[in-house]
Amino acid sequence: MKKAKKHSPCKVVRKKRPGIQERIDSLTHEELATIIKHIVWLLYFDEENSIYDPDIEWDEETIDHVAEVLVEHALLPKKKNTG
Repeated sequence: MKKAKKHSPCKVVRKKRPGIQERIDSLTHEELATIIKHIVWLLYFDEENSIYDPDIEWDEETIDHVAEVLVEHALLPKKKNTG
């Protein structure tokens, strides 16, 4: 009896991803890099000491600023219809 061939993950055809994933896929490398740099700066840059601090604590305002970056770049997921 022949064993069924397993599909290589490299050859899997992905279905079109609607919504947020589609938007992310449409961004250029430069756009993604800019967004990530901005978010890393918001999360880790200690302005008082002018250094990046991996142990810096985040507050609600920090998270709000990160959310604003996502809004600016249309990177919010769509709300699901309930009902």
